[in-house]
Amino acid sequence: MTKGRLLIAVLSLVSALLIIAACTGTSPTAAPQATATSAPTSATSGAQNMTATSGLSGAGSASSEAAAQLSAPGQAMGTIAPAGPGSAPLASETISRAPTVGQAPALAQSSLAPIYPAIQYSASQQVGIWVTGQGEVTASPDLAIINAGVEARDSTVEAARSQAAQAMGRMVQALNARGIKSGDIQTRFFNISPEYVWNNARNRQELVGYIVNNQVTVRTRDIGNVGLIIDELAERGGDLVRIQGVSFTVENTEALESQAREKAVANLRAKAQQFAQLTGVQLGKPIFLSESGGFVPMVESYAFKALGARESVAALEPPTPISGGELTVTITVQGVFSIIE
Repeated sequence: MTKGRLLIAVLSLVSALLIIAACTGTSPTAAPQATATSAPTSATSGAQNMTATSGLSGAGSASSEAAAQLSAPGQAMGTIAPAGPGSAPLASETISRAPTVGQAPALAQSSLAPIYPAIQYSASQQVGIWVTGQGEVTASPDLAIINAGVEARDSTVEAARSQAAQAMGRMVQALNARGIKSGDIQTRFFNISPEYVWNNARNRQELVGYIVNNQVTVRTRDIGNVGLIIDELAERGGDLVRIQGVSFTVENTEALESQAREKAVANLRAKAQQFAQLTGVQLGKPIFLSESGGFVPMVESYAFKALGARESVAALEPPTPISGGELTVTITVQGVFSIIE
C-alpha cells in the first residue's frame, strides 16, 4: 500500500513538472544543454575564469565551430543567445583553464575572429604598357582608273539605246587604239529608265521619252597620258559623254605595306621603351598586336558633261592636265608590352 502511494506521488510530481515546463515554454532538458560545469579538479586548482563576447554575422559555420571548441571536456562552457530583436546572435565563452607560469590566459580566437571577404582581382584588368605605332611610305602611282560613260535621251527606248551604243562603241575603239585591253574595260552600270515631265495644265505626269545610261571603268598604266585619254573619250562620245572622275593607285601594294609595317613596329617599340624609362620599369615582350590602316587611293574629280562636238574638244588644247602625284601607304599598329618586375 505504501509503495503504491509512493508511485502515485512520483507520477504526480513528474506531471506537475511537465505542466510547469509547458506553461513556461522551456524543456526539462534545456538547462543541462545551456550550462555546463567544469571538472571539480579545475575549480579546486585555482583556475582563473575569463569571459569573452564577440558579435557574429550569423549562426552558420562560425557559430558551430565555436560551439565545438567550447564543448571540449574540462576546458570551457559556452552559450549562444540572441542579443535582442533584429540583432545578430552573440557568442559568449567562459574558459576555465589553469594559466601557464609567466603567461596570461589566452582567448580562443579562431572561433570568435570576425569574418572578412577576400580581396578579388578581375582577370580582365588592363595590365602592361599600351601604345600605338604608325608607319608611312610614299610612292608614285602606277595605275589610273577612269570612270566614264554615256547618257542618251530619245522618245523611244530603241532610239535612246542605239545612240548610247554607238557613242560607247566609239569610245571603246579609242581606248583600244591607246593600247588599253578589253580586260581593263569593265561595265559598272547600265540602266534604261522612262523620263517624265509634269503637265501643269492637266495636273499630271506625262511620259516624254527614255534615258539610257552606260558607264564603264577604264584601267590604264599609261599615267602620263591620262589627260589625252580623257580628251579622246570626250571627242568620240560627243554630247553624250559623261566623265565621273579619275583615281590613282598602286597595283601591287604588298611591298609598300611591308615597309610601312616595319616602320610602325619600330615606332611602337620606341614609344613603349620611352614609357618604361619614364615610369622606372623594365619593358617586357609584346603580348598583343593589332594592325589597322593600309593603302588609300587618290581620287581626282574630273566630272563634266556634254563637252560637245569636235570644235569643243579642240578648244581644250593643250591636253587636259591630269597629275598622279604621290600616294601614301599608312599602317597603324596597336600593341601591349608586359612589364618585368
